[in-house]
Amino acid sequence: IFLKGVNWNPVPQGGTHPADLDYAGFVVADAALMKMAGMNVIRTYETITDTAVLDELWRNNIYVLNTVYSSAGAAVSSVGPKVQALKSHPAILMWVIGNEWNYNGLYGGLSLWGSVSRIRQVITEIKKYDTTHPIATIYGELPTADVVNALSGIDVWGTNKYNGLSFDSIFDRWASLSPKPLFLGEYGADAYNSGTPGEDQSAQSYATDVLTKLIVDNTVTNGHVCLGGVIFELSDEWWKDSTGNPNEHDRGGIAPGSGPYSDKTFNEEWWGLTALDGTPRQAFWSFAAVALPNGHKGLSAFPKGAPTSWRMQACGAHPKCVGKFGNCCNQFDGTPDDACCGTLDEELDNVTTTTEEPHTFTTWVPSGSAIASGSPGHIIKYTRRPGLFAVGIFEVGTDGCTGVGECNFVHRSDAQRFCNKHPECTAVLMHHYPFSRTCGGYGCYFARKGSLSENPGFARPGGLTWVKEEVEEDFVVLPEPGENYVFLGFGNAHEAYLACKPYGQVASPKTKRELETLKAAIDSAQAEGKMETYWPENTIWLGGIWNTKYGRWYWEDNTPVQHLPWGDGQPSSSFRQTNEPYLSMAEGRVRDSDGSYQFGIICETGKKIATPAKQATLRGSVAINDMPFDYFLAGFSLPESAALLCPIGTRVAMPRTSGQLKNMQDSMKNSIANGDLEVSGPKSTAWVSATWHVGAGQWKWDDDVPLENLEWASENSGKPSDEATRPYLMVDSAGRLHSAPPGAERAVFCERPVGPSSSEFSNPTSGKSGVEG
Repeated sequence: IFLKGVNWNPVPQGGTHPADLDYAGFVVADAALMKMAGMNVIRTYETITDTAVLDELWRNNIYVLNTVYSSAGAAVSSVGPKVQALKSHPAILMWVIGNEWNYNGLYGGLSLWGSVSRIRQVITEIKKYDTTHPIATIYGELPTADVVNALSGIDVWGTNKYNGLSFDSIFDRWASLSPKPLFLGEYGADAYNSGTPGEDQSAQSYATDVLTKLIVDNTVTNGHVCLGGVIFELSDEWWKDSTGNPNEHDRGGIAPGSGPYSDKTFNEEWWGLTALDGTPRQAFWSFAAVALPNGHKGLSAFPKGAPTSWRMQACGAHPKCVGKFGNCCNQFDGTPDDACCGTLDEELDNVTTTTEEPHTFTTWVPSGSAIASGSPGHIIKYTRRPGLFAVGIFEVGTDGCTGVGECNFVHRSDAQRFCNKHPECTAVLMHHYPFSRTCGGYGCYFARKGSLSENPGFARPGGLTWVKEEVEEDFVVLPEPGENYVFLGFGNAHEAYLACKPYGQVASPKTKRELETLKAAIDSAQAEGKMETYWPENTIWLGGIWNTKYGRWYWEDNTPVQHLPWGDGQPSSSFRQTNEPYLSMAEGRVRDSDGSYQFGIICETGKKIATPAKQATLRGSVAINDMPFDYFLAGFSLPESAALLCPIGTRVAMPRTSGQLKNMQDSMKNSIANGDLEVSGPKSTAWVSATWHVGAGQWKWDDDVPLENLEWASENSGKPSDEATRPYLMVDSAGRLHSAPPGAERAVFCERPVGPSSSEFSNPTSGKSGVEG
C-alpha cells in the first residue's frame, strides 16, 4: 500500500482537545471529503474506539493508523483492551504510539530515554493481544541509530518534517539508518502568511503539490524507502493558539527559524486542507490531483465550486447534537435536523392533527411546476421514508432506460413515472454523491423492487427513499381549485415579492391544509430537478414580514401570522428580529432570514392581496397629481412592513409632485423639531412607497407608475448600477431621494388627501370613478 493520507482530529468550534474530540459527529461528512481527495488512510492523535466510526471509514475505503497510546499520563495497561476490541476490524492498518515524542516527552515531560522505555512497555502490551498488525511510532525529524535499535519492536517509523519545499536528505539518511519502512507522519504548510499578513491559499496549495509529489517520487514502489505520507491536516482547529479564543480563528504562530513554506511560521489554526466549516481550500484540490504511484488520484476533476460549509451538516458541528453519529443537518447553513436534535412541540392548531411519522413528505407525480388536482379513483403516491432500502434492480434497457448496472434517472419525477409502469416497483432511491448532481451523467435516482428493510448505512451519508403506495383519493389531501402554487426560480426576498405580484403573492400557508399543499409543491419542484434536497436550494421564501410597531409577524395581506411550525431554535434573531425580518421554509420548518439569500420563489395563485393603503382609489374625479396631501409620522419600520403602519384611508408617502414633496419635507422638519425624528442616521430619513423593478429596469411607485422628474441625492442617479442590492427608496429632510438596501428601520410617513373634493381613500371596487393611488 502507498499511504496517501491525512491527519484527522475533528474538534468543533469552541471545543478543545481532547475533551471535545468528536469522531462520531464528523465521520460521515469528513469521510466524504477524504474520499473525494483520494485519501486512503488517516492518522489519529487519540484512539478511535467506536466501531461505527471505523465502519464508515472502511465503507469509504479508508484505513486507520490508530493511535492507542499518546500521553504518559495514561496507564500502559489501558492499551490492551483497546487492541483486543479493535484488532479484527478491517479498517485497522497499524497501531501507533506517540506523536513526535522526542519533543514533548509523550506529552508528560518524560526524558528521551524515559519515553523510549515507556514505548517499549506499550509495544509489549500490544503484542500480548495482537501480533498481526504492524506497530508504528511518530518521531520529530529522524531518530538516531541508538533510538532505532532500542525500539526494535517498532515495525514502521513515521517522521514529522517541516522545512519549506524540501524534505532535505531524509530519505537517503533513513535508508542508511534502517531497513524498515518510513512514512511522513506530518508534512505540509498552513494557509496563513504572517508576512502579508493574511490567508495565502496559493502558497499552501503550491507546497502541498510539491511535497506530496516528492513523497511519491521516493516511494518503495519506485525503489526507495518511503511508504507514503499523511498530510497535516484535514480541517482547521480553532483551539490550538494558546493565546487565543477557541470560538475565534486566531492568527498566532511561532517562528523557530525553519518551518513551513512560505513564511517559516507555524500558524497553528490554519493548517486545514479545508476551513473549519469544511469549505475546500486550493490545497485540497492540489492534494487530490497528485496521482498515486499506480496512477490513481482523487476526484480533482469535480468543480472547484463544490459545496461550501460542507462540515456544517455534521452532528459534531452543533452543540445540541454532541454524542450523536453522522450528519444532523439537511442544510449546509447548519440548521439542525429535528430527527437528530429533538422534535418540536409546536404544531399548527385549529385543525385536527393526524398521527404521522415526523419528516415524511408526500408527493404525487407532478404536473409541470404547479400542483394541480388529482384524477379520480386510485392514486399512486410516494412518501419519503428515510432509512428504508430495496435491493431489487431494474436492468439497463428496461423500457429503454440507461445507467450503470441498473436504470438511472436524472430527475425523481422520471424515476417515479418509470416505477408507476412497473407493479413490482416498490420505491425510488436517491444515492448521495455530494460533489456531483448527476452521479456520473446518468442520474442519482433509481427505481427498485422487492421488499423494503431498514438500512442505516444507506441513510447515514444522505441516501433517501420514497416508498410507492396506492391509495384511495379520499385519503389524499389534494388542493382545491385556486390553491395552486407555481415555482418561478430563485431570488432574494425583494425579488420574490415582485415576481409573485402577477400571480397573487409569495406562498403564505395559513392552515395545515395549505401547508401540506405547499410542501407537495416543493416536493414536486425537487422531483423535477428545479429545486434540490440541500441548502440553499431546498429553501423557499414565505410571504411573512416582521412588523416592528406591533412586534409580531404579518403576512403580505396584512393579516397576523399564527401557528407556524418553527424549526429548532427559531426564530434565531428573536432578540433583534430586524436582523432577519423575513420568513423562509425548508423541510417543512420555518426560519427567520435576512433578505439576501437566493431561495426558491413559489407563488400562491388564486389569492389577491387586498391592502387598502396601496390599492385604494381616490373618490371623485380629481387627478392624483393635482391633489394636496397631509403627511404624518406613523413610526419606524423596515421597508417591507411600512404599509402596515399606515391606517385605513391612508398610505405610505408617495410624493410625486414638488408640492407634495414640500408638504412631506415640512412634516419631517416638524418631527425633527419635536424630537420625534433624528437629525442623522437611518432614523433621519423616511421610506417612500416606491421600489426598483428588475425586469423593467426602472423605479416605480407602488401603483406601478414610473418615477419621473424627481431630485436624486448626489450619490444617486436612479440608474440600475447597484439597485439590485438597494431596491428601496428613501427621502431625506432636504427632499432628496436615495436608493437603500433592506434591513434598516427608517421613518414611515403616511399621506392622506385633504380638501373638499376628496377626504379619504376608498376601496377600488366601490364603483366610483377615479385614479388608482
